[in-house]
Amino acid sequence: MSDEFAHLRLRYKAPDGNDSKLIEWPLQRAQIKGDFAQASERMRFAAAVAGFGQLLKGCKFTGNFGYGDVAKLAQGARGDDRFGYRGEFLSLVNLAQSLGESVPLPKHLSQQ
Repeated sequence: MSDEFAHLRLRYKAPDGNDSKLIEWPLQRAQIKGDFAQASERMRFAAAVAGFGQLLKGCKFTGNFGYGDVAKLAQGARGDDRFGYRGEFLSLVNLAQSLGESVPLPKHLSQQ
């Protein structure tokens, strides 16, 4: 049996580029952490960003995960923020949370 449990493929394009690039990684079972708190700071912050994106698009698969959870996760993984980007992200999360409390999602977003 192979130790590989998934194969991650990401396609991205540099801001000033015209062509997208594909990067691929095999993910091994040994890389699975027993507890999310054991994941690297970068991985936990990336999870917060991904969760925020899902909330913004009104994804139905987020369950009870909300903006407060995103903020808590990102704050716990903020780490060294030399340029303030992670702080800016937290400001966006707080803004979205405050707007979400007073403005309902459009119908087409709330049904996804």
